[in-house]
Order: sequence, then structure tokens, then C-alpha cells
Amino acid sequence: MSGRTGWFAAAGHIIGTLDDWSTCYDWDGQTYPSRSAAIGAGFQQFGSDDFNVGRIEDDRLVWWGWMNEEHPSEDRVEAAADLGFTP
Repeated sequence: MSGRTGWFAAAGHIIGTLDDWSTCYDWDGQTYPSRSAAIGAGFQQFGSDDFNVGRIEDDRLVWWGWMNEEHPSEDRVEAAADLGFTP
């Protein structure tokens, strides 16, 4: 059985202290057929542009960024682990 494929919006939450913090991400499990559809859903869900967008293919996070700007690959690896995807 293959995994999920599509675009999604995810919220980041800062956890920790001023000296030792990290970002924890969550999403509602909904995928969309395009990045623009995920961005539109993110605006509706979060009420601002304070969210990230990702692309999964067979439960593997293959793109991670903000709007149309892709983040560095090391950010994708951390986000994938937090969201339960393979990097």
C-alpha cells in the first residue's frame, strides 16, 4: 500500500526556553493537489501567512518551505521527523 501524496500546510510552534528552543510542527492531515491550494487552505486555517507548506510523495517529504520559497534541505529533514514523514 502506498502512502499519502500531495501538498499540505503546517503550523510551527516554538517550544523551549530563550536559550534552548526548537520548532514543533503539526498539520491536520489534509492534502491538496497543488501548492497554491495548500497555501489557500493555510490562510483559511491559520488566518495569516505564519505557516509552512510541504509536498509529500508516498509519505516522503520532498519539498518544504514558506509560500513559494523552498527551505534548505536540513530544515526539511527536521520537519519530516517532527511531522512523521520520511525525509
